[in-house]
Amino acid sequence: MARGRHKPTFEQVVEQYLFHLQDKRCAEATLRWHRYHLGRFGAWAQLRWGNPSPVDWPRSEDGLLFRRYLSEVNTQASARGGPKSAAYVKTIRSSLRSFCRWMAETGRVETDFLAGQAQPKLPEKLKERFNPDEVQRLVSAARAFSRNPLRDAALVRFMLDTGCRAAEVCGLLTAEIDWTARQTKVVGKGRKERYVFFSPGVAAAMRRYWTEERPGHTPYFFESEASKDGAPLTPSGLLSVCKRLGQHAGVRANPHKFRHTFAITYLRAGGDVFALLKRLGHSQLAMSEHYAKHVTEDLRREHDQHSPDQFLLGQEST
Repeated sequence: MARGRHKPTFEQVVEQYLFHLQDKRCAEATLRWHRYHLGRFGAWAQLRWGNPSPVDWPRSEDGLLFRRYLSEVNTQASARGGPKSAAYVKTIRSSLRSFCRWMAETGRVETDFLAGQAQPKLPEKLKERFNPDEVQRLVSAARAFSRNPLRDAALVRFMLDTGCRAAEVCGLLTAEIDWTARQTKVVGKGRKERYVFFSPGVAAAMRRYWTEERPGHTPYFFESEASKDGAPLTPSGLLSVCKRLGQHAGVRANPHKFRHTFAITYLRAGGDVFALLKRLGHSQLAMSEHYAKHVTEDLRREHDQHSPDQFLLGQEST
């Protein structure tokens, strides 16, 4: 690999990597995620070995920095005193692996330092979702306790019926809503656009909020209550709304739980996993198939509870 006299610092290479991600139209949250984890690694490396240029790593032990860092992270205690979770370690490893792969692919280094390193396997956990009674309590809480009861009732029903991410809900533009077709365009991760659809009941709740309560100071459909001059609802504001409604309803609530509920209910009602991929804005089928596994587990447990063989023959069947 040809090298000039100038050797870029680690920080400069990280900035070039982030520009590369911007060119790929990665979301701002993704850029912040990579900047944070790469910055943590850079600070750790500088304390121990100074700030060598990445082009020198293959010629010294500095090429082992990434593996040593991940090894240390595995032994660090969390803020609560316990070990770091497998999910947290996987998040760090994903960022570093992508960065190392990009450096090797673009010729900045001769070796992909983390090539062949397996990701830690995470335990299979069932996705949290709402049951019908909890949904009813959330809608009732919105009507009874919210300062913006029509908005919050419309929010609950829209998230439940579309499976939209928090940023997609907050970025919903009034001009993009087609009331006749009951559909709207949303912008998802990587600025990818897609259409989502909603039921007549959701449309009625949204139109009532639109005509009776919405301030109408911004082009965004769901507006914040915190600004007199009008401001769109933000993802952090949406999370606060969910938590507040959840407290009144006696339910643990967050925007992503609505997304899980949508996906699992959609499949249990007979929806197709390939259609779900499009509905959720997933880029890989495996992400939607994950929900299908949860549906299978649900059906297996229900069969164990209501098995005709067990009901009719009891333990004699064994």
